[in-house]
This record gives sequence, structure tokens and C-alpha cells, in this order.
Amino acid sequence: MNNPLVHDYVRDTIDLKKANMPESIYILDATLTEGEQTSGVVFSSDEKLEMARKLAEAGVDAAYVGFPAVSKEEKSTTKKIIGEGLGFESWGLCRVLKEDIDELIDVDCDMASFIAPASRLHYQKRLKTNLDDYLIRLEELTTYTLEHGIGVSLGLEDASRAEMDDVKKIAKIGEDKEKCNLLITDTVGTFTPSSARYFVDELREFWSKPIALHFHDDFGMATANTLAAVESGKGEYYFYVTINGIGERCGAASLEETCTALKVLYGYNIKFDLTKLMELSKLVEKHSSIPVIPPKAIVGLNAFTHETGPHVHGILIDPLTYERIPIDRLA
Repeated sequence: MNNPLVHDYVRDTIDLKKANMPESIYILDATLTEGEQTSGVVFSSDEKLEMARKLAEAGVDAAYVGFPAVSKEEKSTTKKIIGEGLGFESWGLCRVLKEDIDELIDVDCDMASFIAPASRLHYQKRLKTNLDDYLIRLEELTTYTLEHGIGVSLGLEDASRAEMDDVKKIAKIGEDKEKCNLLITDTVGTFTPSSARYFVDELREFWSKPIALHFHDDFGMATANTLAAVESGKGEYYFYVTINGIGERCGAASLEETCTALKVLYGYNIKFDLTKLMELSKLVEKHSSIPVIPPKAIVGLNAFTHETGPHVHGILIDPLTYERIPIDRLA
């Protein structure tokens, strides 16, 4: 949105190469899996299918469609969604266990997203293994998955608290393999925008393939961290998001904030249709029974309301005085 009366410092940072958007950004929605990790939330099979269809209509590039090893019902639902042929890349969750991977092979998923602990706290205490044995295990499982025609996303769980040397050793497993990407997980939301960017830049020294960013919102910075992490402008990225930002504990980067910021602030051309955001938000609000708070960015009831006299006066003269997002972009 160009206006001679409004200065745009976001564009300045891009033009001065202090920020430079990457080659490609893909929207990876995780509402069907991460969203169901929200305390008290259980989606029915029909609800998941409805949300998957709406996500496809809105233009997501990829979506987590299930964790089939969890139960027979989950596997059946996952297979049903994939069978719809909705046009997005289907991702499925699995632990670093062969039996979990076999379930994803059976439902014909496009991408196996490994839940692969990267921090010593996790792989030593939870998996009770050492790094050398763990790397052998990951190498074998990655090769096995790829041999069965499914891509691998090496999901570096708790990456934000892991030793960088360990992270790089795990990442190098997929460096020379096709259909393999990295997924950086800020499991407990401890990244800041600057540390997220530093982390990605470190990996970009040797990793040229796609990187997925799965950041949590424990400190309220998931969306900011996701956007800042890619400002070096190198390579391709998947942005892991959920509708209304729902998810484990404080949730993840929200679909509505991330997509709107990309299009409106950064001027980045993603194929996602912003006019579908409100419908998606209301649908997830209904199925999750988690109300969207009025001041919620983009989709909250108060996002485009004004109370004080100067604000109302300004809006009547020119909406741009107190609204940065053109309402016609969202409805």
C-alpha cells in the first residue's frame, strides 16, 4: 500500500538490505495436529476434514493432516484427508520409530515430520541415548523413509536450547538427500527475533534446501520470530502456523498474523487468500470451543473498531489514519 503521506520503515530495511525476503515462503498449517494439542481440544474426524477443505480453499501450500500412530481413528482420518486430494502437500507426524513411519507410509503421506529431539536435555533424558547412537538411528530411519517414497522433515525438537554442534550433526544427515528438509522447533518459545535469525543463518552456512520454522508463543513472540528468522533472504522456507494460534501451552505462530504481515507489511506475494481468514478463524473457534479474544490481531472483534473521538474523527476522514490493514483485503 503506497501512500506519500505515510513512511514505511519495513520497506526501508528491505531496500537497504538489512532485511531481504527469501526466494520462496510456503504456508504450512498445523491446526489439525498442533491445534489438537491444545488442552481440552479434540476434533472429530468430520471437523478435521471440514477444516482441511477450508484450508485448501484458502490456498495453504502444505498442512499437517495427522499423527496416524496415535490411534486407529486418527489413522483413518489422516487417510481420508489425504484421499480427498486437496491439492496441498500432506505432512504427518511420527516419532523416531520405524513403526510410526510405517503408519505414514501406509496412508501415503507426502512428508514424514520426525519428532527428533535436538537438545541434550531431550535426547539424553527422554530417549536415554547418546549422540553417536542417536545419529545412527536417525540416519537409518531417514534412509528407510525416503526409500519408501516419502519425504523427510527432520524436526529438530527443542532446537532453541540445543548445542549448535549437535544441531549441525543432526542436520547433516539430510544434507545430501533429496526430499529432505529441516524443521527448527522452538519448543518452549525461548527464541527472540535476533536469536531466531542467528540460528537460521548458522544453518544456512551449509544447508541450502528448505527450512521449516515451528515457533511457540510462550513469550508472545512466535509470529515475530518466524518473520525475523528469514530476513537474511537465503533459501526457501515453510512457515509453521495454526489458525488463531492455538496449540500446546501458549500456542504457535498464528496463520492470520503471519499471512497478513507477509502480504501487507513485507509486500510478499504468497498465494494464501486473506479474505478466507475470518471464516477459518470462526470455524476453528467453533470446533475448538476456544473463543477468540476481542483484541486479537486481525480476526478479533475489536481489530477494526474505534472508540475515542480523535480516532473516529480520523477514520471518517481517511481510514489509513488509524488502520494499517486495508479492510477490503480481509473481507
